[in-house]
Amino acid sequence: MVAIFYGRAAFSQPLTLDDVARPTALTGSPPSAVTWSPDSRLLAFAWDSTGGSGARALWIAPVAEGPRRLLAGGRDAVREIAWTADSRTLLMLMGESLYRVQVASGTVEPVATVGRDAQELALSPTGDQAAFLRDGDLWVVPMASPGAAPRRLTAVGVPSIASVPLGTYARRDREIGPATWATTAPSLAWAPNGQVIAVHLVDRRAVRTVPFPFYLGPETQVNTLRRSYPGDANESRQVALVRVADGDLTVLPFESPTAVQILNLAWSSRGELLVDREADDATERWVHVLRPSEAPRLVYHDRRDSRIYTEHGSAWSRDGRTLLLTTDRDDRYRVAALSLPDTTPLPLTPASSDVQGEAMALPDGGVAWMASSPVVAERHLWARSRGGQPMQVTRRAGTHQVWISPDGRMAASLVSDDVTPPHLVMVAMRGGSERVITPPGGPAWHAT
Repeated sequence: MVAIFYGRAAFSQPLTLDDVARPTALTGSPPSAVTWSPDSRLLAFAWDSTGGSGARALWIAPVAEGPRRLLAGGRDAVREIAWTADSRTLLMLMGESLYRVQVASGTVEPVATVGRDAQELALSPTGDQAAFLRDGDLWVVPMASPGAAPRRLTAVGVPSIASVPLGTYARRDREIGPATWATTAPSLAWAPNGQVIAVHLVDRRAVRTVPFPFYLGPETQVNTLRRSYPGDANESRQVALVRVADGDLTVLPFESPTAVQILNLAWSSRGELLVDREADDATERWVHVLRPSEAPRLVYHDRRDSRIYTEHGSAWSRDGRTLLLTTDRDDRYRVAALSLPDTTPLPLTPASSDVQGEAMALPDGGVAWMASSPVVAERHLWARSRGGQPMQVTRRAGTHQVWISPDGRMAASLVSDDVTPPHLVMVAMRGGSERVITPPGGPAWHAT
């Protein structure tokens, strides 16, 4: 018999071979697509409340005390979620369609048929169109005309050469999308004026072809994939600007796209695009900013030949005047502020622990970050108000993945540890007790 432990309690249900081989996880189905409403009053997420035997549905939870609420769902899983600016409506990708859901009533209205492969849903800042990726290309759909056909903005997608579409290297030869070994960079980002979309363009057509044996069919077959050998040029990764009105695509003039990866691309509230790039061998980093009508200008560069892997990150301040860069300029990874046009980073986080990932800007000019403190094996949310001192926000032991509300007052966290499956909690940014939104694990986890 295998005992399963959660905290100090042991669940003694025997672990069988059927449990190990079943398609759903013993630890349940954790929430995904977590996103705050623009007014910071509601948290939306996709979640399978059965623990893995059903499909993810659309749920919401209020900031004020109150139960979570099932808003919409069906036989197909809810894949992605986006809020409208008035916080009254949610968009969701489910099955082959994009739907509009009224928060107050739960009324579900189909907007457009977009296909089961549609992904990376993003509503324009003006709210009149939604963008998504499909078949390696960028598409938009009007929000004011339910049933209207989506419009394909680009024509760059080239199918994969793989005969078996499985595995890390079974990817399109050319696409707007993530790199093979993806960073946290988004594949698309709307400019604040809603007229331009920045995209991550990946081209693998020059990468060598390699035969891999595939053993799971009736007979062993050769599956040809694209994979670089040591010393080969990598896939090309570029940033391009797409004009929404006519689909005109302009590739930005960055050098060495087969040797440099894109760490981040993000628009400021002032309409400037941040492009954060790093050499594939991690030794060198460049940060540029630009406006659509201007050439990129370099605002930060560093080099260290002893690097192997990095945890660099980047983000804008809320006012769009300062870059928040996670760097390893010191012995630790720290967040530094780069107030443009100045090019001298000013450290904001303590030198006693490492920062993981990009910083999160707060409305008061402060900053929040994930850190390996107070326990190196854990990841907790910390925050510092403008001119204040660092303060630990999350207290529950484990590793936290967080989403801060737009008003900067609350944080949602998907937390887990070595004995507890991921589950969603909510906590005030000033600290305090963490309120559980979804329980950890599925029904089998809680059986005694």
